[in-house]
Amino acid sequence: MKNQFALILAVILCSNILQAQKNFEVDLEKSSVQWLAKKVGGQHDGLVSIQKANIILNSQGEVSQASIVMDMASITVEDLSGGAKNSLTNHLKNPDFFNTEEYPEASFTIKAGNGKPGEVAGLLTIKDISKEYTLQYVYKDNQINGKLIIDRTDFDIMYKSKSILDPKAVADGFIYDDFTITFTLLGK
Repeated sequence: MKNQFALILAVILCSNILQAQKNFEVDLEKSSVQWLAKKVGGQHDGLVSIQKANIILNSQGEVSQASIVMDMASITVEDLSGGAKNSLTNHLKNPDFFNTEEYPEASFTIKAGNGKPGEVAGLLTIKDISKEYTLQYVYKDNQINGKLIIDRTDFDIMYKSKSILDPKAVADGFIYDDFTITFTLLGK
């Protein structure tokens, strides 16, 4: 009898936990991922499409699980036009940067919330290299906004990095190792 009671209690508790979680359905067409990279004397920005997104919110509206997959072949440059835009976009897709032919996807995966409101630790994977990063976000009005600062050298993106250039090359120009991803995920 005690075992039956314990089993019934466990089912009720699990049912309540599952009901408290909410699947946040992302509208992939209206959501966006922006990138910003800086270099000596300037900066460039652009977009990357979201291919898939699965997000679970707990009863307090905090992200408890997530998987976001980005289509790296969709990367664009938005601050340039014409030939300069095409040239930089193609350069970002080649092996100097994201090598999108060999690595067409990047992802950010959260297996569990870290207990801090508006903050989660997750695994960022670019070029099949995974590193742990902490993401700051805000969930409000059926929208999740966040920002992630990434060290590109963590993912073997070394083109014009001052960490590998000689002092003369650094004086001529380099690209900063940190770049920023800002995202807006709109719910359906």
